[in-house]
Amino acid sequence: MAEQVKKTIFLAGLGGGYDIFGCLPYYFKLKSSGIADVTLLNYSFTKYTVLSKHSVQLTPVLFRVGPQKKKADWLTDDVYFPEQLLANELNTIIYVILCDASKTRIDLITEAYRYLIKRYTTIDELVLIDGGSDVLLTGTEHALGTPLEDMTHARAVDFLTENEVKSKYIVVIGVNLEVGHGVLKSDIDARLTALSSDAIFTWLWQYEKDVDVRHYVEIFQRCRPHRSIVHSLISAALQGHRGYYLPEHLRSRITKSVIDLSEQTCLSIAYHFDDVVRHCVYFKRLLPQMYLNQAHNVIYTSISRNRASSEPQSQKVETVKSQDKELPFFAQSISFSEDTKILNE
Repeated sequence: MAEQVKKTIFLAGLGGGYDIFGCLPYYFKLKSSGIADVTLLNYSFTKYTVLSKHSVQLTPVLFRVGPQKKKADWLTDDVYFPEQLLANELNTIIYVILCDASKTRIDLITEAYRYLIKRYTTIDELVLIDGGSDVLLTGTEHALGTPLEDMTHARAVDFLTENEVKSKYIVVIGVNLEVGHGVLKSDIDARLTALSSDAIFTWLWQYEKDVDVRHYVEIFQRCRPHRSIVHSLISAALQGHRGYYLPEHLRSRITKSVIDLSEQTCLSIAYHFDDVVRHCVYFKRLLPQMYLNQAHNVIYTSISRNRASSEPQSQKVETVKSQDKELPFFAQSISFSEDTKILNE
């Protein structure tokens, strides 16, 4: 019998910072199954000076970060470099796309992906994973969180063709955490309701029942968790904390939490890429040649114009038939239980 050809899957942290850690439960399940060639990427807040000195630059904004077997004296607590910490923990290569207002253009992000894709010609699945729910918001809400990083990354991926990427997905974890960035809980819930028919599946991460979820928490906690409010709160919720609990290691950054930890904090939801971005009022106005600082201006100008308009935005959104919601390959190693709902059943 011929050997089964492995699928090629890219798991990418979408919105900068520690978003790559949200890839880990999916990554562990794929790696343990042995049925996919998995590449980890992150849109990164790590400084260019750090990346250029301690990793290999492949394109103007793409870097390869390899594990360092010996303890790196330079990687002190004041050096922000979560990708290096994670590469050391996983003993694997992580690709980093620079997120810098004056150096990163949308077309350079697309170019970075094409550099990685060319060794395969075509990849099967590209999964963008967001800690929070910035990527789900349309620009019509009362307030936005920090959409710039998520939406410039998503727009760059939008320019990749079907010949380059067969299927694109957006996955969120900890959707209620955007309340900490000023987004109204009612707006988050309304958006989740509007997208409910488009969701492919929800996966309730469970610390006690799932070894891969526990592994995610353990690794995150060894990678300077005080640097990530989002994953600190997800980890706390997974370990059973509820209400306005604030982990001790965050108290130097936050005096009082405004986020109500709940089961929703532990919920990961997957969508087809197009089903999410087609509702965003400014998405198509983000052009390939734009630097991030220019994209920022476009986003907030578009939002201001929309709010000034007397016509409700819901009348402007084009209605498009949702794609068939067959379970993606990246999720086929998950043991779905009665606590987890596959939404296309």
